[in-house]
Amino acid sequence: MPPLRKRREDIYLLVHHFVKRYAMQYDKSVRGVEPHAMEVLVRYNWPGNVRELKNYIARGVILSKKPRLSIEDLPQIVVSDTKHLAPFQNNGLMLNLPENGYKLRDMERELIRLTYEKCCGNKSLAAQQLGISRKTLYDKLARYAIRPH
Repeated sequence: MPPLRKRREDIYLLVHHFVKRYAMQYDKSVRGVEPHAMEVLVRYNWPGNVRELKNYIARGVILSKKPRLSIEDLPQIVVSDTKHLAPFQNNGLMLNLPENGYKLRDMERELIRLTYEKCCGNKSLAAQQLGISRKTLYDKLARYAIRPH
């Protein structure tokens, strides 16, 4: 099985599974993950694979005092390791471009994922904000395996 960093679309499902599991196990009221925290989790490289993700989510659920995991509930190593990856800053200009750059496909996938998430899964609104048709959005959601949370 490929490493987690090669299966980033699986991170959403795993995070939600582990949050639910550990909230029940530790009798905590955590029921989800804030969008920015999820973005950081997806962007992290996961050298320890699923076991590392599982441990960090368990830790976050135990320490969280809010109904959704936030950046503050994540280990500093995860947050700091992903700071340089933020592709859009300063009104959409690309800053902090890594030496090897970004693949256009990865940028498009991330933009669609973030917009879709921001629109709470509303495909019409997401398509409108992206400036594409609903059919094009449906095609891209399928191609990039983006699912609502």
